[in-house]
Amino acid sequence: MAKAKRLLIDKNIEKFISNNFDKKDRKKAPSLHFEWFANSMHIWHCSSKFFNSDTKIGKKMTLGNSEGCDAFFISVNNYEKIFTLNDDIDEVLDFLKKEGKLITFHFIQTKHSTNIGWAQYLHLFEIPLKIWNGLDFDNSQKYLKSVQEFIDTITDDTDDALKKIEHRIEITFYTVSETSYIEELEKKSWKTNIDAKIAELSKWFSKDNIKTNIRGCEFLNEIYEKLNSNEYELIVDKNNVIAINTDKYLIGYITAKELLNCISPKMNNPAAETAGYQISQKA
Repeated sequence: MAKAKRLLIDKNIEKFISNNFDKKDRKKAPSLHFEWFANSMHIWHCSSKFFNSDTKIGKKMTLGNSEGCDAFFISVNNYEKIFTLNDDIDEVLDFLKKEGKLITFHFIQTKHSTNIGWAQYLHLFEIPLKIWNGLDFDNSQKYLKSVQEFIDTITDDTDDALKKIEHRIEITFYTVSETSYIEELEKKSWKTNIDAKIAELSKWFSKDNIKTNIRGCEFLNEIYEKLNSNEYELIVDKNNVIAINTDKYLIGYITAKELLNCISPKMNNPAAETAGYQISQKA
């Protein structure tokens, strides 16, 4: 079973890279392909419209050969917008000052290996801790320096508009390990290793605003399967339709936003289901 899951994720990575990248990129190392794949599944899982509008976003998030962190981006107002280091900082600031209510800082590390340990995961925590502690990165870490400058700029506590924005942080580690292996690691070392890091981050973020995850091959295979599925769900506002035999007919209209969410749905949003009728179909 373990071998089958490993073969499946390797097959899915190969298909994903072949479908979305050119010949030059397809010749890159398997570890880099896994990184682009994991980054992309992460984005699609959170809000698919950003992946659908740019299928190479997983590559654009990467931080080159940075030590301890492979990718970084921010989401604003629960994925209303996504920004990476490729975006113009003035445009980012303009949006944040006018529309910003919540910034989530995302730090991602990927390991194309089934043999991972806590040292690798804990090292990922050191990146945001170093940034918020105001410590400098080595000159060889140019991307991490850019991340630090980006964060310092958008969290300027001398700017009244920026000071009002709530902050969250998500630290995610992706591996090709199985869930059972990850769960075993958590049982052995979670409390002693992770809680100490969360306590350090709590100097700047409330505990409710700190999210950590280790995700393996089952999660990535499931997301990739959903990405390629023909199934869709459409949430229709009850106020805009009249039910004529609710099992069969709804007469009314949908908004452009509802249609967009059907094409590019936000994942894991059960609250949306209470807002109106939910229609599930296969295209």
